[in-house]
Amino acid sequence: MRSVLIVDDEPGMRAGLSEVLGRGGFAVEQAASAEEALARLVERGGQSGQSGQSGIDLLVTDLRLPGISGLELIRAARQAGSQMPAIVITAHGTVEDAVAAMKLGAFDFLTKPFSPADLLHLAVRAAGERPAPEAGNGRAKGGEGAAPRRRPIITRDPALQRVLTVAESVASSRAPVLIQGESGTGKELLARYVHESGCRRGKPFVAVNCAALPRDLLESELFGHERGAFTGAITRKTGKFELASGGTILLDEISEMELGLQAKLLRVLQEYEVDRVGG
Repeated sequence: MRSVLIVDDEPGMRAGLSEVLGRGGFAVEQAASAEEALARLVERGGQSGQSGQSGIDLLVTDLRLPGISGLELIRAARQAGSQMPAIVITAHGTVEDAVAAMKLGAFDFLTKPFSPADLLHLAVRAAGERPAPEAGNGRAKGGEGAAPRRRPIITRDPALQRVLTVAESVASSRAPVLIQGESGTGKELLARYVHESGCRRGKPFVAVNCAALPRDLLESELFGHERGAFTGAITRKTGKFELASGGTILLDEISEMELGLQAKLLRVLQEYEVDRVGG
């Protein structure tokens, strides 16, 4: 049975999270502060007899805690050699907080309010993808039988190496990733690197040039359409979002998309639901 450590200073929240994850098949432990959680991780590591191995498969922590914050807890756990995935929960998160969490290797950043199904889905994914320690050092690799990851970008430039490190840290997150850069600098290449670096490698990678298609056609391409949705729609069409299900979709030149279509796109990003044209 997978084990999870829940860290939150609110007893009601700890109880609610424990109930959801307990029903989902996790063995649940609780801590009211980051200090208590860190002490428990160190204690469990000592009992296991292996440096950096706490016996905990997943950490779920609130961002704002009395004393040490959730981000500082993750940083301390990483410094102690623990490679367990972490999910950060907050009601007051910012983009900067989310980026900081991902740089520390957090699996995802969950903003309140959220549904129990969202939490359980993330927890199952995170615990199922816990890396095994690599012999000889404290870094992590994929489990046995994992397909080797492609390395399409080779560089010695420190700045680009930092970009690749950030890309790898967010690769398994379900959060949207924004890639900015001048034309010809390799944005799609970096997007493919993100795709290949995470849990979606081996799944579809679908690229769409949002500037190359008129609004009506782009909407049909992205979301698909039902038969009879408009003149000439004689059959149902599967959209790019559905084709990319389980994988990655790249929306190239997204700033060129009309505002009305951007509003529909926002629903997809927030609710993870796609409505076909005419559906």
